Amino acid sequence: MAKQSFNPRRVLLVHAHPDDESLFTGHVIADRIAAGAEVYVLTLTRGERGKVKLADLKSLEGRAAEMGAFRTAELMNALDAYTIDEAKVQHSFAGTRAYLDSGMRISSFGRPTRKRLLDEMSLVAVATPVIADDILKVMNQLRPDAVITYNRKGGFGHPDHKRANEASSMALRRFAKERRGRAPQFWVIAESRERFDVAIGNAETAKVKKAALEAHASQIAVFPETYSIVSGKEVRYDRPERLRKSSIKPWTVL
Repeated sequence: MAKQSFNPRRVLLVHAHPDDESLFTGHVIADRIAAGAEVYVLTLTRGERGKVKLADLKSLEGRAAEMGAFRTAELMNALDAYTIDEAKVQHSFAGTRAYLDSGMRISSFGRPTRKRLLDEMSLVAVATPVIADDILKVMNQLRPDAVITYNRKGGFGHPDHKRANEASSMALRRFAKERRGRAPQFWVIAESRERFDVAIGNAETAKVKKAALEAHASQIAVFPETYSIVSGKEVRYDRPERLRKSSIKPWTVL
């Protein structure tokens, strides 16, 4: 049962790919913008290895630069959907040099895992402290009350999602050390059947989430009441998003 409250005034969301921000935290972003909070989305890659849903865009697959540019445009349109009057989502990509979407493969055990061959700038090929430095720069600029990213398992297990959690945790530890233990709250996205502390989402935020997801049409199949990223599995727009307060200690089991 949810017991915690969630009312940060400055929120940093760390996501691996364009569309993750709206898939996993669309309600959260809409809720905080409506509450007048400052919201910042840091996207670690441009989603260059995405698999498109629209037949007309299949030619983008395997063309990293073109796919990244297309998904970046989709992301900008999605973020515009959250704007209320003058309040809008702040955004940047990480990396002095652009990190690449690592992609993933399914192991012999049927689980998502990293590809065997990786470009040196693929997110999971980059040292975690380097990515943490990028996150820390944004934290020092924003001074967030809360940082949100995937759980330690990377949600459904994408290697880039796991790296986002590791780098965010490291950045938070550094931030706390610089400020003698003072750090933002660390929240992770709770998967189905996982323990959660807060559930966020209502009819109003669902409208915003739907509009944002429609902007990511290359990756997401959108229907009147539901959306889908996996064929045959539809999710309602009004399904609340669940967050769990987490620890930044590297040895904590979450």
